[in-house]
Amino acid sequence: MSARHRAVMLPLLIMPLLMLSLPCSADMVLQAQPALQVHVNSGTATDQRGLRSGAVSVVPVLTLHESSRQALSLFASGTQFAQSARAWTGGGVARWRSPSRGPASLSVMADAAYTGTTFDARFLQAQTSPALDWQQGPLTVSAGVRGAYGRTTVRLAGSPPSGGGLGDLLRASRPTTTGTQQTESRALWGPHGQVSVDLLNGGRRSSALRLALGYGAWQHSSETVEPAASSRLDDVSLNAALVFGALRLQGVAGRRFQGGLRDDFGWARLAVPLSPVFALTAGGGSYLADPVSGALGGRFLTAGVSVRVGGAASGRMTTATGRAAPAVRGVSPPPPGSTRLVLRAPRAQRVALAGDWNAWRRQPAQRGPDGLWYVDVPLAPGEYRYAFLVDDAHWRVPDHAVTSDDGFGGTVAWISVRNSAR
Repeated sequence: MSARHRAVMLPLLIMPLLMLSLPCSADMVLQAQPALQVHVNSGTATDQRGLRSGAVSVVPVLTLHESSRQALSLFASGTQFAQSARAWTGGGVARWRSPSRGPASLSVMADAAYTGTTFDARFLQAQTSPALDWQQGPLTVSAGVRGAYGRTTVRLAGSPPSGGGLGDLLRASRPTTTGTQQTESRALWGPHGQVSVDLLNGGRRSSALRLALGYGAWQHSSETVEPAASSRLDDVSLNAALVFGALRLQGVAGRRFQGGLRDDFGWARLAVPLSPVFALTAGGGSYLADPVSGALGGRFLTAGVSVRVGGAASGRMTTATGRAAPAVRGVSPPPPGSTRLVLRAPRAQRVALAGDWNAWRRQPAQRGPDGLWYVDVPLAPGEYRYAFLVDDAHWRVPDHAVTSDDGFGGTVAWISVRNSAR
């Protein structure tokens, strides 16, 4: 949504999907098991018309594939508001990142969604955002462009309200089989960028902090019943994500500049995983109008649960590697009861291994021929996460390993040990 996925229609429904996720999936060379997450939230929320009331939502998310380079997910949501209004959404998100042998890589994100409501307002949106990413140690810089298309259709029981702006139309929408139908289409484009830094992420990855400063601008042209006051808006935001033991806390604060106006927004969300398949969540805050879908902004305060089925949570983790790990030639085989973990890093001067079997304390790796670094670790049968630290500067996972999102936009490797001796 990781955290880089944009909210679709009701941010309070989609953000839990993106921020809480405890993903575990295989690399593209495997036929990874799909994973299903279901989020149930209850509290107060604002619908697409800007009306606030009590609400209950159910959000299923099906992750068809996820690795360090590619991801594909389908999602849906259904919300019942206290004023007898309902809204439902369906869509998908795709991500791709180019192979990288250096600090730079190319990434592309794309998503699309359709939302219907009982108050005769419908929303369609699609967007993509290619970017160039550069990473050096704990610092990551991303810059690119984004383009989007949005279409909003509103059916009114009577004549359009005076003014005729999209917000007025949405607030005046009513369930009806006849009446006036108004449609607005928008094409949007603009630059976006982000600078992030990882802190508290040394030898112990169970405590980590990521701070990110982001900027995005939209230029738009539209077919509206009344021209917008400004053809450009700029968003500046500060994001923070903290993992401390089992707790996950994420917050966003920002400001939007549009014409001579300024609007502030911000929200926070806490996730408490109780097991690999079950977690409690709570969150609240405010969000601004979505320039792509046309949905109005609002506030939310919710609490809920999340359940995950599939992937590692169901015990269906694939074997330790998608491809066979490269053999380290010219050295003795691992001792009985040990597992050999290998990373190819021919230009590295120092390499260390860290994993959740020892609270992510670093273990120096030995250099073998052909640029292979290895560590022999005594592991009991089970499933473990790990990563290699190269030259005390950046974390890497082996090309052949099963990978998973670490919750901060990076990846960790997974290994499934079936026997105590390998």
